[in-house]
Amino acid sequence: MQKIKLLTLTTVLALSGFFSGCSKEPADNPPDNLLSWTMPVRVEGEMMHPESLARTPDGGFLVCGYIYYEATVDTYGLIIRFDQQGNQLWWKKYEIEGYTKVYGDYALQQEGGSIIMTGSCWEEGLPSCTFVAFLDSDGTLTTMQLDPVEENKVVTDRKLFLRSDGTVILAKKIVDDAAILLTGRNSLVIDLLDGTGAVTESREYGNTSAMLEQTFLRDDGYIFLTGNTRPEKDPESLDDVNILFLLIDDSGDEVYRISYGTNSWDNGMSVAPAYDGGFTVAGDLTYDRTPVLLPVSTSGIPGDQVAVADTIHNYGLVIKQTGSNEYLLVNQSWLRVYFSKLRSDLSVRWVTWFDNPFSTDMYPPFIRDMISLGDGSFAFLYRSEGIGYTLNKTISFN
Repeated sequence: MQKIKLLTLTTVLALSGFFSGCSKEPADNPPDNLLSWTMPVRVEGEMMHPESLARTPDGGFLVCGYIYYEATVDTYGLIIRFDQQGNQLWWKKYEIEGYTKVYGDYALQQEGGSIIMTGSCWEEGLPSCTFVAFLDSDGTLTTMQLDPVEENKVVTDRKLFLRSDGTVILAKKIVDDAAILLTGRNSLVIDLLDGTGAVTESREYGNTSAMLEQTFLRDDGYIFLTGNTRPEKDPESLDDVNILFLLIDDSGDEVYRISYGTNSWDNGMSVAPAYDGGFTVAGDLTYDRTPVLLPVSTSGIPGDQVAVADTIHNYGLVIKQTGSNEYLLVNQSWLRVYFSKLRSDLSVRWVTWFDNPFSTDMYPPFIRDMISLGDGSFAFLYRSEGIGYTLNKTISFN
């Protein structure tokens, strides 16, 4: 294992020092550098919080989130547009009449350039709502659909997908505060939207606490995801949480659902297609958050779990295909962030790491919304001391 040399943060590009190593030979050793570039994600003079990262049709990026004004305690939805090199092109904030709390969750850009954004708004005395906003290519609002959230329910996250036929899909993570049983508390709702953002069809998947960041739409219209679920037991226990893998076909029916773990606070953290047509789920087990990998066959049969790294308490775990029948695994503990290259059988080719600059924090920042750029490289959001949030592009791991 090779440790990456940690450099002092004095400029924006100094963050790349976190990802810089010393040797590259032999071939199975880690690369000298993990990043191609690092760029700031900021709106001058504003307290901003990114929630998601998406790629645009021209190879650029959209960051969606919100701006917080401390003096007035108001928040506004936010989109920042970047080019292929991470240069900021524009940013826009969004308000909704009558609401002082507006949060952006996710935004995507269509081939024609128009942008769709979703998020939430709430205000004392008014119903909490999910919004779907349609914007032009410069981020100017054209239309917006507001849908009140059902009483006693909370939508904790939202994500948009675009089918090949142009249909917009809205995925929502739901918590039902009125549920009598723990197995009825969490659900996933998949809505099909028309051109105005109105719901034309809706399906709910019970006992499903989905990681929407790790929920994906395949080219064939199938949706696959990881997260957690609860076993049906009498009596129930708060500790009974298992890793979940769920595959949904293009008509909205469950193909198969896998519950796996120790019944002791196990969580699915990430999922990637496997090279044999199945899937590889990355998760952690028990309150110790011990990281593991779980292969799933094309027919939905779990394989033997694979230990991940020599870290005990896991805070973040992301697995991605790189191409050439290999994977990149990012595993984050309290003190370190590991980058591992895995072979198709999930054995380790190399591991490198850098020290987490926030090791004094109870909950350190973690790499978010790592998206594939198609050539074995990836983009992701990260937060560093002195710089704040950054947009980062890795080298190609092919």
